[in-house]
Amino acid sequence: MDHSLGRLQRDCIDLYQLHWPDGKTPLTDTLSALEKFREEGRIKAYGVCNVPPVELLPLVGEFPGLISFSQSYSLIERADRKHIQALCRAGLVFIAYGCLAQGLLSGKYNNGMQFGVNDRRSSEKYKNFHGKRLIQNLAVVEHLLQQADTIGLPVAAFALQFVLADLPGAIALAGVKSADQWAQNVRALQSALPEDIHLTVREVLDETMS
Repeated sequence: MDHSLGRLQRDCIDLYQLHWPDGKTPLTDTLSALEKFREEGRIKAYGVCNVPPVELLPLVGEFPGLISFSQSYSLIERADRKHIQALCRAGLVFIAYGCLAQGLLSGKYNNGMQFGVNDRRSSEKYKNFHGKRLIQNLAVVEHLLQQADTIGLPVAAFALQFVLADLPGAIALAGVKSADQWAQNVRALQSALPEDIHLTVREVLDETMS
């Protein structure tokens, strides 16, 4: 913690977010340590990333400084939706990352795409870019392009709006490489996804991803 404060040149960090559990330390031990930092005034609050929501739910309320949780969530990554909703109802703020699925939901990729050996998406571990899953995802993207066009939105902004509509109160994160991408993403905040379109897309997802 002292190293973090020193690098940031701060006396206190507003939100200290645990990036990934080490697979060895019990979660309660980690949260207890973060709670101690909060009591000492080094951090104001803390959250966790990539902790299965079902494991986190029983601990809500036990650690006063725990206010947020984060994991990958997008149109094509919604498996934990019910547990995420339960945590939100319990008072935690959900910070969704990967909302554009490493760029897949931007609409710029097709079935013939290839990545360099140094691009992590070339690894089979990134299942969204390989095999049957890729074919399913591209079918979803094709539908998104049509729906986004009907309401005059870039498909990336549409994908971000979907996350915000799917989980009201959530924060949607998206990386950018240019001012144009930033401007497109900001459009997701300038209006809300119409409810009928949101429901239509969810039906398509249930049918395509089953």
